[in-house]
Amino acid sequence: MMAYRVRACPNVCRTHAIYVDAYSIYIVQELLVGGSLQALYDAHGKLDDAEAAAALRGVLGALAACHEEGICYGDVKPANFMLASLYPSVLHLADPSMPKGNLDVRIVDFGCAQACPDESSLEGLSGTPVYMAPEVAAGQPYGPASDLWGVGVMLYQLLTGRFPYWDCDLETLKAMPTRQVLQDVGAGNVMLDTPSTAALSPGARALLGALLERDPERRIGAREALAHPWLAGGGAGGAQAQ
Repeated sequence: MMAYRVRACPNVCRTHAIYVDAYSIYIVQELLVGGSLQALYDAHGKLDDAEAAAALRGVLGALAACHEEGICYGDVKPANFMLASLYPSVLHLADPSMPKGNLDVRIVDFGCAQACPDESSLEGLSGTPVYMAPEVAAGQPYGPASDLWGVGVMLYQLLTGRFPYWDCDLETLKAMPTRQVLQDVGAGNVMLDTPSTAALSPGARALLGALLERDPERRIGAREALAHPWLAGGGAGGAQAQ
């Protein structure tokens, strides 16, 4: 199991035991009660800088562990990152003066993960079209750098509520033919200077530009992204990552 190879990372959903009988495989995993980042976005809308930075530190921590083990995760999207506890917390929902709690992120679902011994040894489509890197959608060889593009699309979505190729919302995107989505993604022509991004902080825009770099060899890596000033500074303050 790919997940077992990165089990020591605190941002990976823990696997406690695996049982096999004549009919099935049973996997006992950590209970994550906070739902996914996608569910958080669906319920509460866009994240502020502090919340997005806290969530992204967990996302990048998990991906850094994967890449250091020679694993390309292959399906970066908000639905594949779960929260260990409810956010906002029950206390905050009952009394808004109480702390919101922690955005303690865990990566789940290694169904698209593949061993990748070098920077671009994988072929074939992998993942969810809107979060794919251009090299994946275009049918070119790819590697772990493709995961970082997905992080960029995810960050754009969480901060603006829209997507970088079309500057549209999810409902509009769902109506687009998959073939058109793949063509646009493969072209890699993202829009980083739009009304949706105009209100973002300079640090957030700088990190988006580094993640959504068309050339995978120039794209920022997971450890480098973790050291980015916007992430290291916690955005606007507030939410804390575990």
